[in-house]
Amino acid sequence: MYLWRKLISIDNVETRHNLALLSGLSLVCLICFVSIFTYYVVAGYPFTLFTFSLNLVVFCGMVAAYVLSRLGYENVAVYTFIITLSLGIVVTAVSEDNAVFYINYLVLPILLSSIFLNTFQTIILIVAYLVILMLLPQLFDYIIYDDLPFFFLLLFTILLRVVTNHQRNIEKDKQAALRDSEERYRSLFTSLSDSVIVLEEGRFIDMNNAFLQLMGYTREELIGQTPMDSFVHPDYREAVMVRIEAKAEATLELAGITKGGATIPLEATGMTYIYHGAFLRVVVLRDISERKLAEKRQLELGLERGRVQLMKQFITNASHDFRTPLTVLNSSAHLLRIKADDKEWREKYLSRIEKQVIHLNDMVENLLSVSRLDKAAGKKWDLIQGDLNTLMQNQADEQVLYAEIKNVTLTFEPDKNLHPVYFDEDELMRAIRQLVTNAINYTSGKEDGRVVLRTLQREDVAVIEVQDNGIGMSAESVQHIFEMFYRIDDARNADTGGLGLGLGICKEIVEAHHGNVEVESVPDEGSTFRVILPVKRVTSEA
Repeated sequence: MYLWRKLISIDNVETRHNLALLSGLSLVCLICFVSIFTYYVVAGYPFTLFTFSLNLVVFCGMVAAYVLSRLGYENVAVYTFIITLSLGIVVTAVSEDNAVFYINYLVLPILLSSIFLNTFQTIILIVAYLVILMLLPQLFDYIIYDDLPFFFLLLFTILLRVVTNHQRNIEKDKQAALRDSEERYRSLFTSLSDSVIVLEEGRFIDMNNAFLQLMGYTREELIGQTPMDSFVHPDYREAVMVRIEAKAEATLELAGITKGGATIPLEATGMTYIYHGAFLRVVVLRDISERKLAEKRQLELGLERGRVQLMKQFITNASHDFRTPLTVLNSSAHLLRIKADDKEWREKYLSRIEKQVIHLNDMVENLLSVSRLDKAAGKKWDLIQGDLNTLMQNQADEQVLYAEIKNVTLTFEPDKNLHPVYFDEDELMRAIRQLVTNAINYTSGKEDGRVVLRTLQREDVAVIEVQDNGIGMSAESVQHIFEMFYRIDDARNADTGGLGLGLGICKEIVEAHHGNVEVESVPDEGSTFRVILPVKRVTSEA
């Protein structure tokens, strides 16, 4: 296990591959040697002390070559293996009758030398083999060459070396091109102004300097971590995980957290690539703080323009609506001075003055209500449990005279089973008064004009209904009637309208009671307004 860990810890890839190949060849040769030796022993082959010693040396040499290759000693391991293999071939040759046949196996060390040794070292090895081949017939008289293998070994070595050098040059060119490509990629990757991260199985395997500077981390802190563990804001982690697992190109806006704890708005565009069978997720991150700030400023500018436009509309409407009663007051006062002694004349114009004063007072009250509601926004109202039937009866009694003046029949139909409701009596009375007044105004002029007030109990809510058979409204107008300063048309409001605040005030008051307002209307048939209020006290008011 130690030898294995030692080999895989070598940084140089080519050296590590050569040593792995050498250790494998050494182990194969060792196994073959042990197998052959065992066969000879079992077969009863007679060993002399000399041949046994040579076989023992070969065995030890193979073991040494294997151990040295696993420890990372490349040159020593190569020399030990080639010398031991050559010695093993020579020992086998001198131990057999057919020595010349076994001598041809010297091609194997030459083949291996072309892999592990350079040209000069290979030539030295060939010279050594030639010397050994010339000495063997002198030392062993039974070795006779019919055709000396000198030229064969020399030719084979030259051809093998040429082929091997050609393959090595091709491989070197490929490696150089790959290194150039990797260097260009690394240079481009590190110099990008946008932040780029590379994920494998959802974990960091690389990132550029722009990302490290943006988030404040070091490369060592992030390698092996997931984006969720490091910089993705908790609110966006689920969305990020979905897009990583989808393996599809996607763009997402999210919030990132720097190492210092600051939150940065980011736009992430992710793409998935397959590299050596692995799925890599490349994500480009852009800091969109300036864009978000510009969008915020644009929104604020739009809101400010809306407020200015609303103010212009208000000033226009208010100028017109205040000017009309003031003109009536001024002309009536002038006419009173002319015929101050005429009682009938005086009563007529005093009535006009009184009517316009009431109208002015209503408009001022609406403006004050808007201001009061705006100041009370977000504050809790002091809601007290009470009887809506009583409140509605008081409203009917208050408006009945006005309805008679407008030739409108006003009736109230209470629900005897109505539950008590929590409300602010003054404010809710103001909201209902606006609905009833509008109903009377827009029903006035019809021969059979009717306004019906009702209370209804529906499960856990109480309903106030104001129904008329007046002129009604179009579906388009219904969508806008609760907007502040909205008026359906000027002609319609000439005698009955005000600043366009009444229904907007009504809606805000009802919503402050945790209720809502509904409306149904058909042109020339009438309208029905419903105020829906919860019977139980809302938790926020408890």
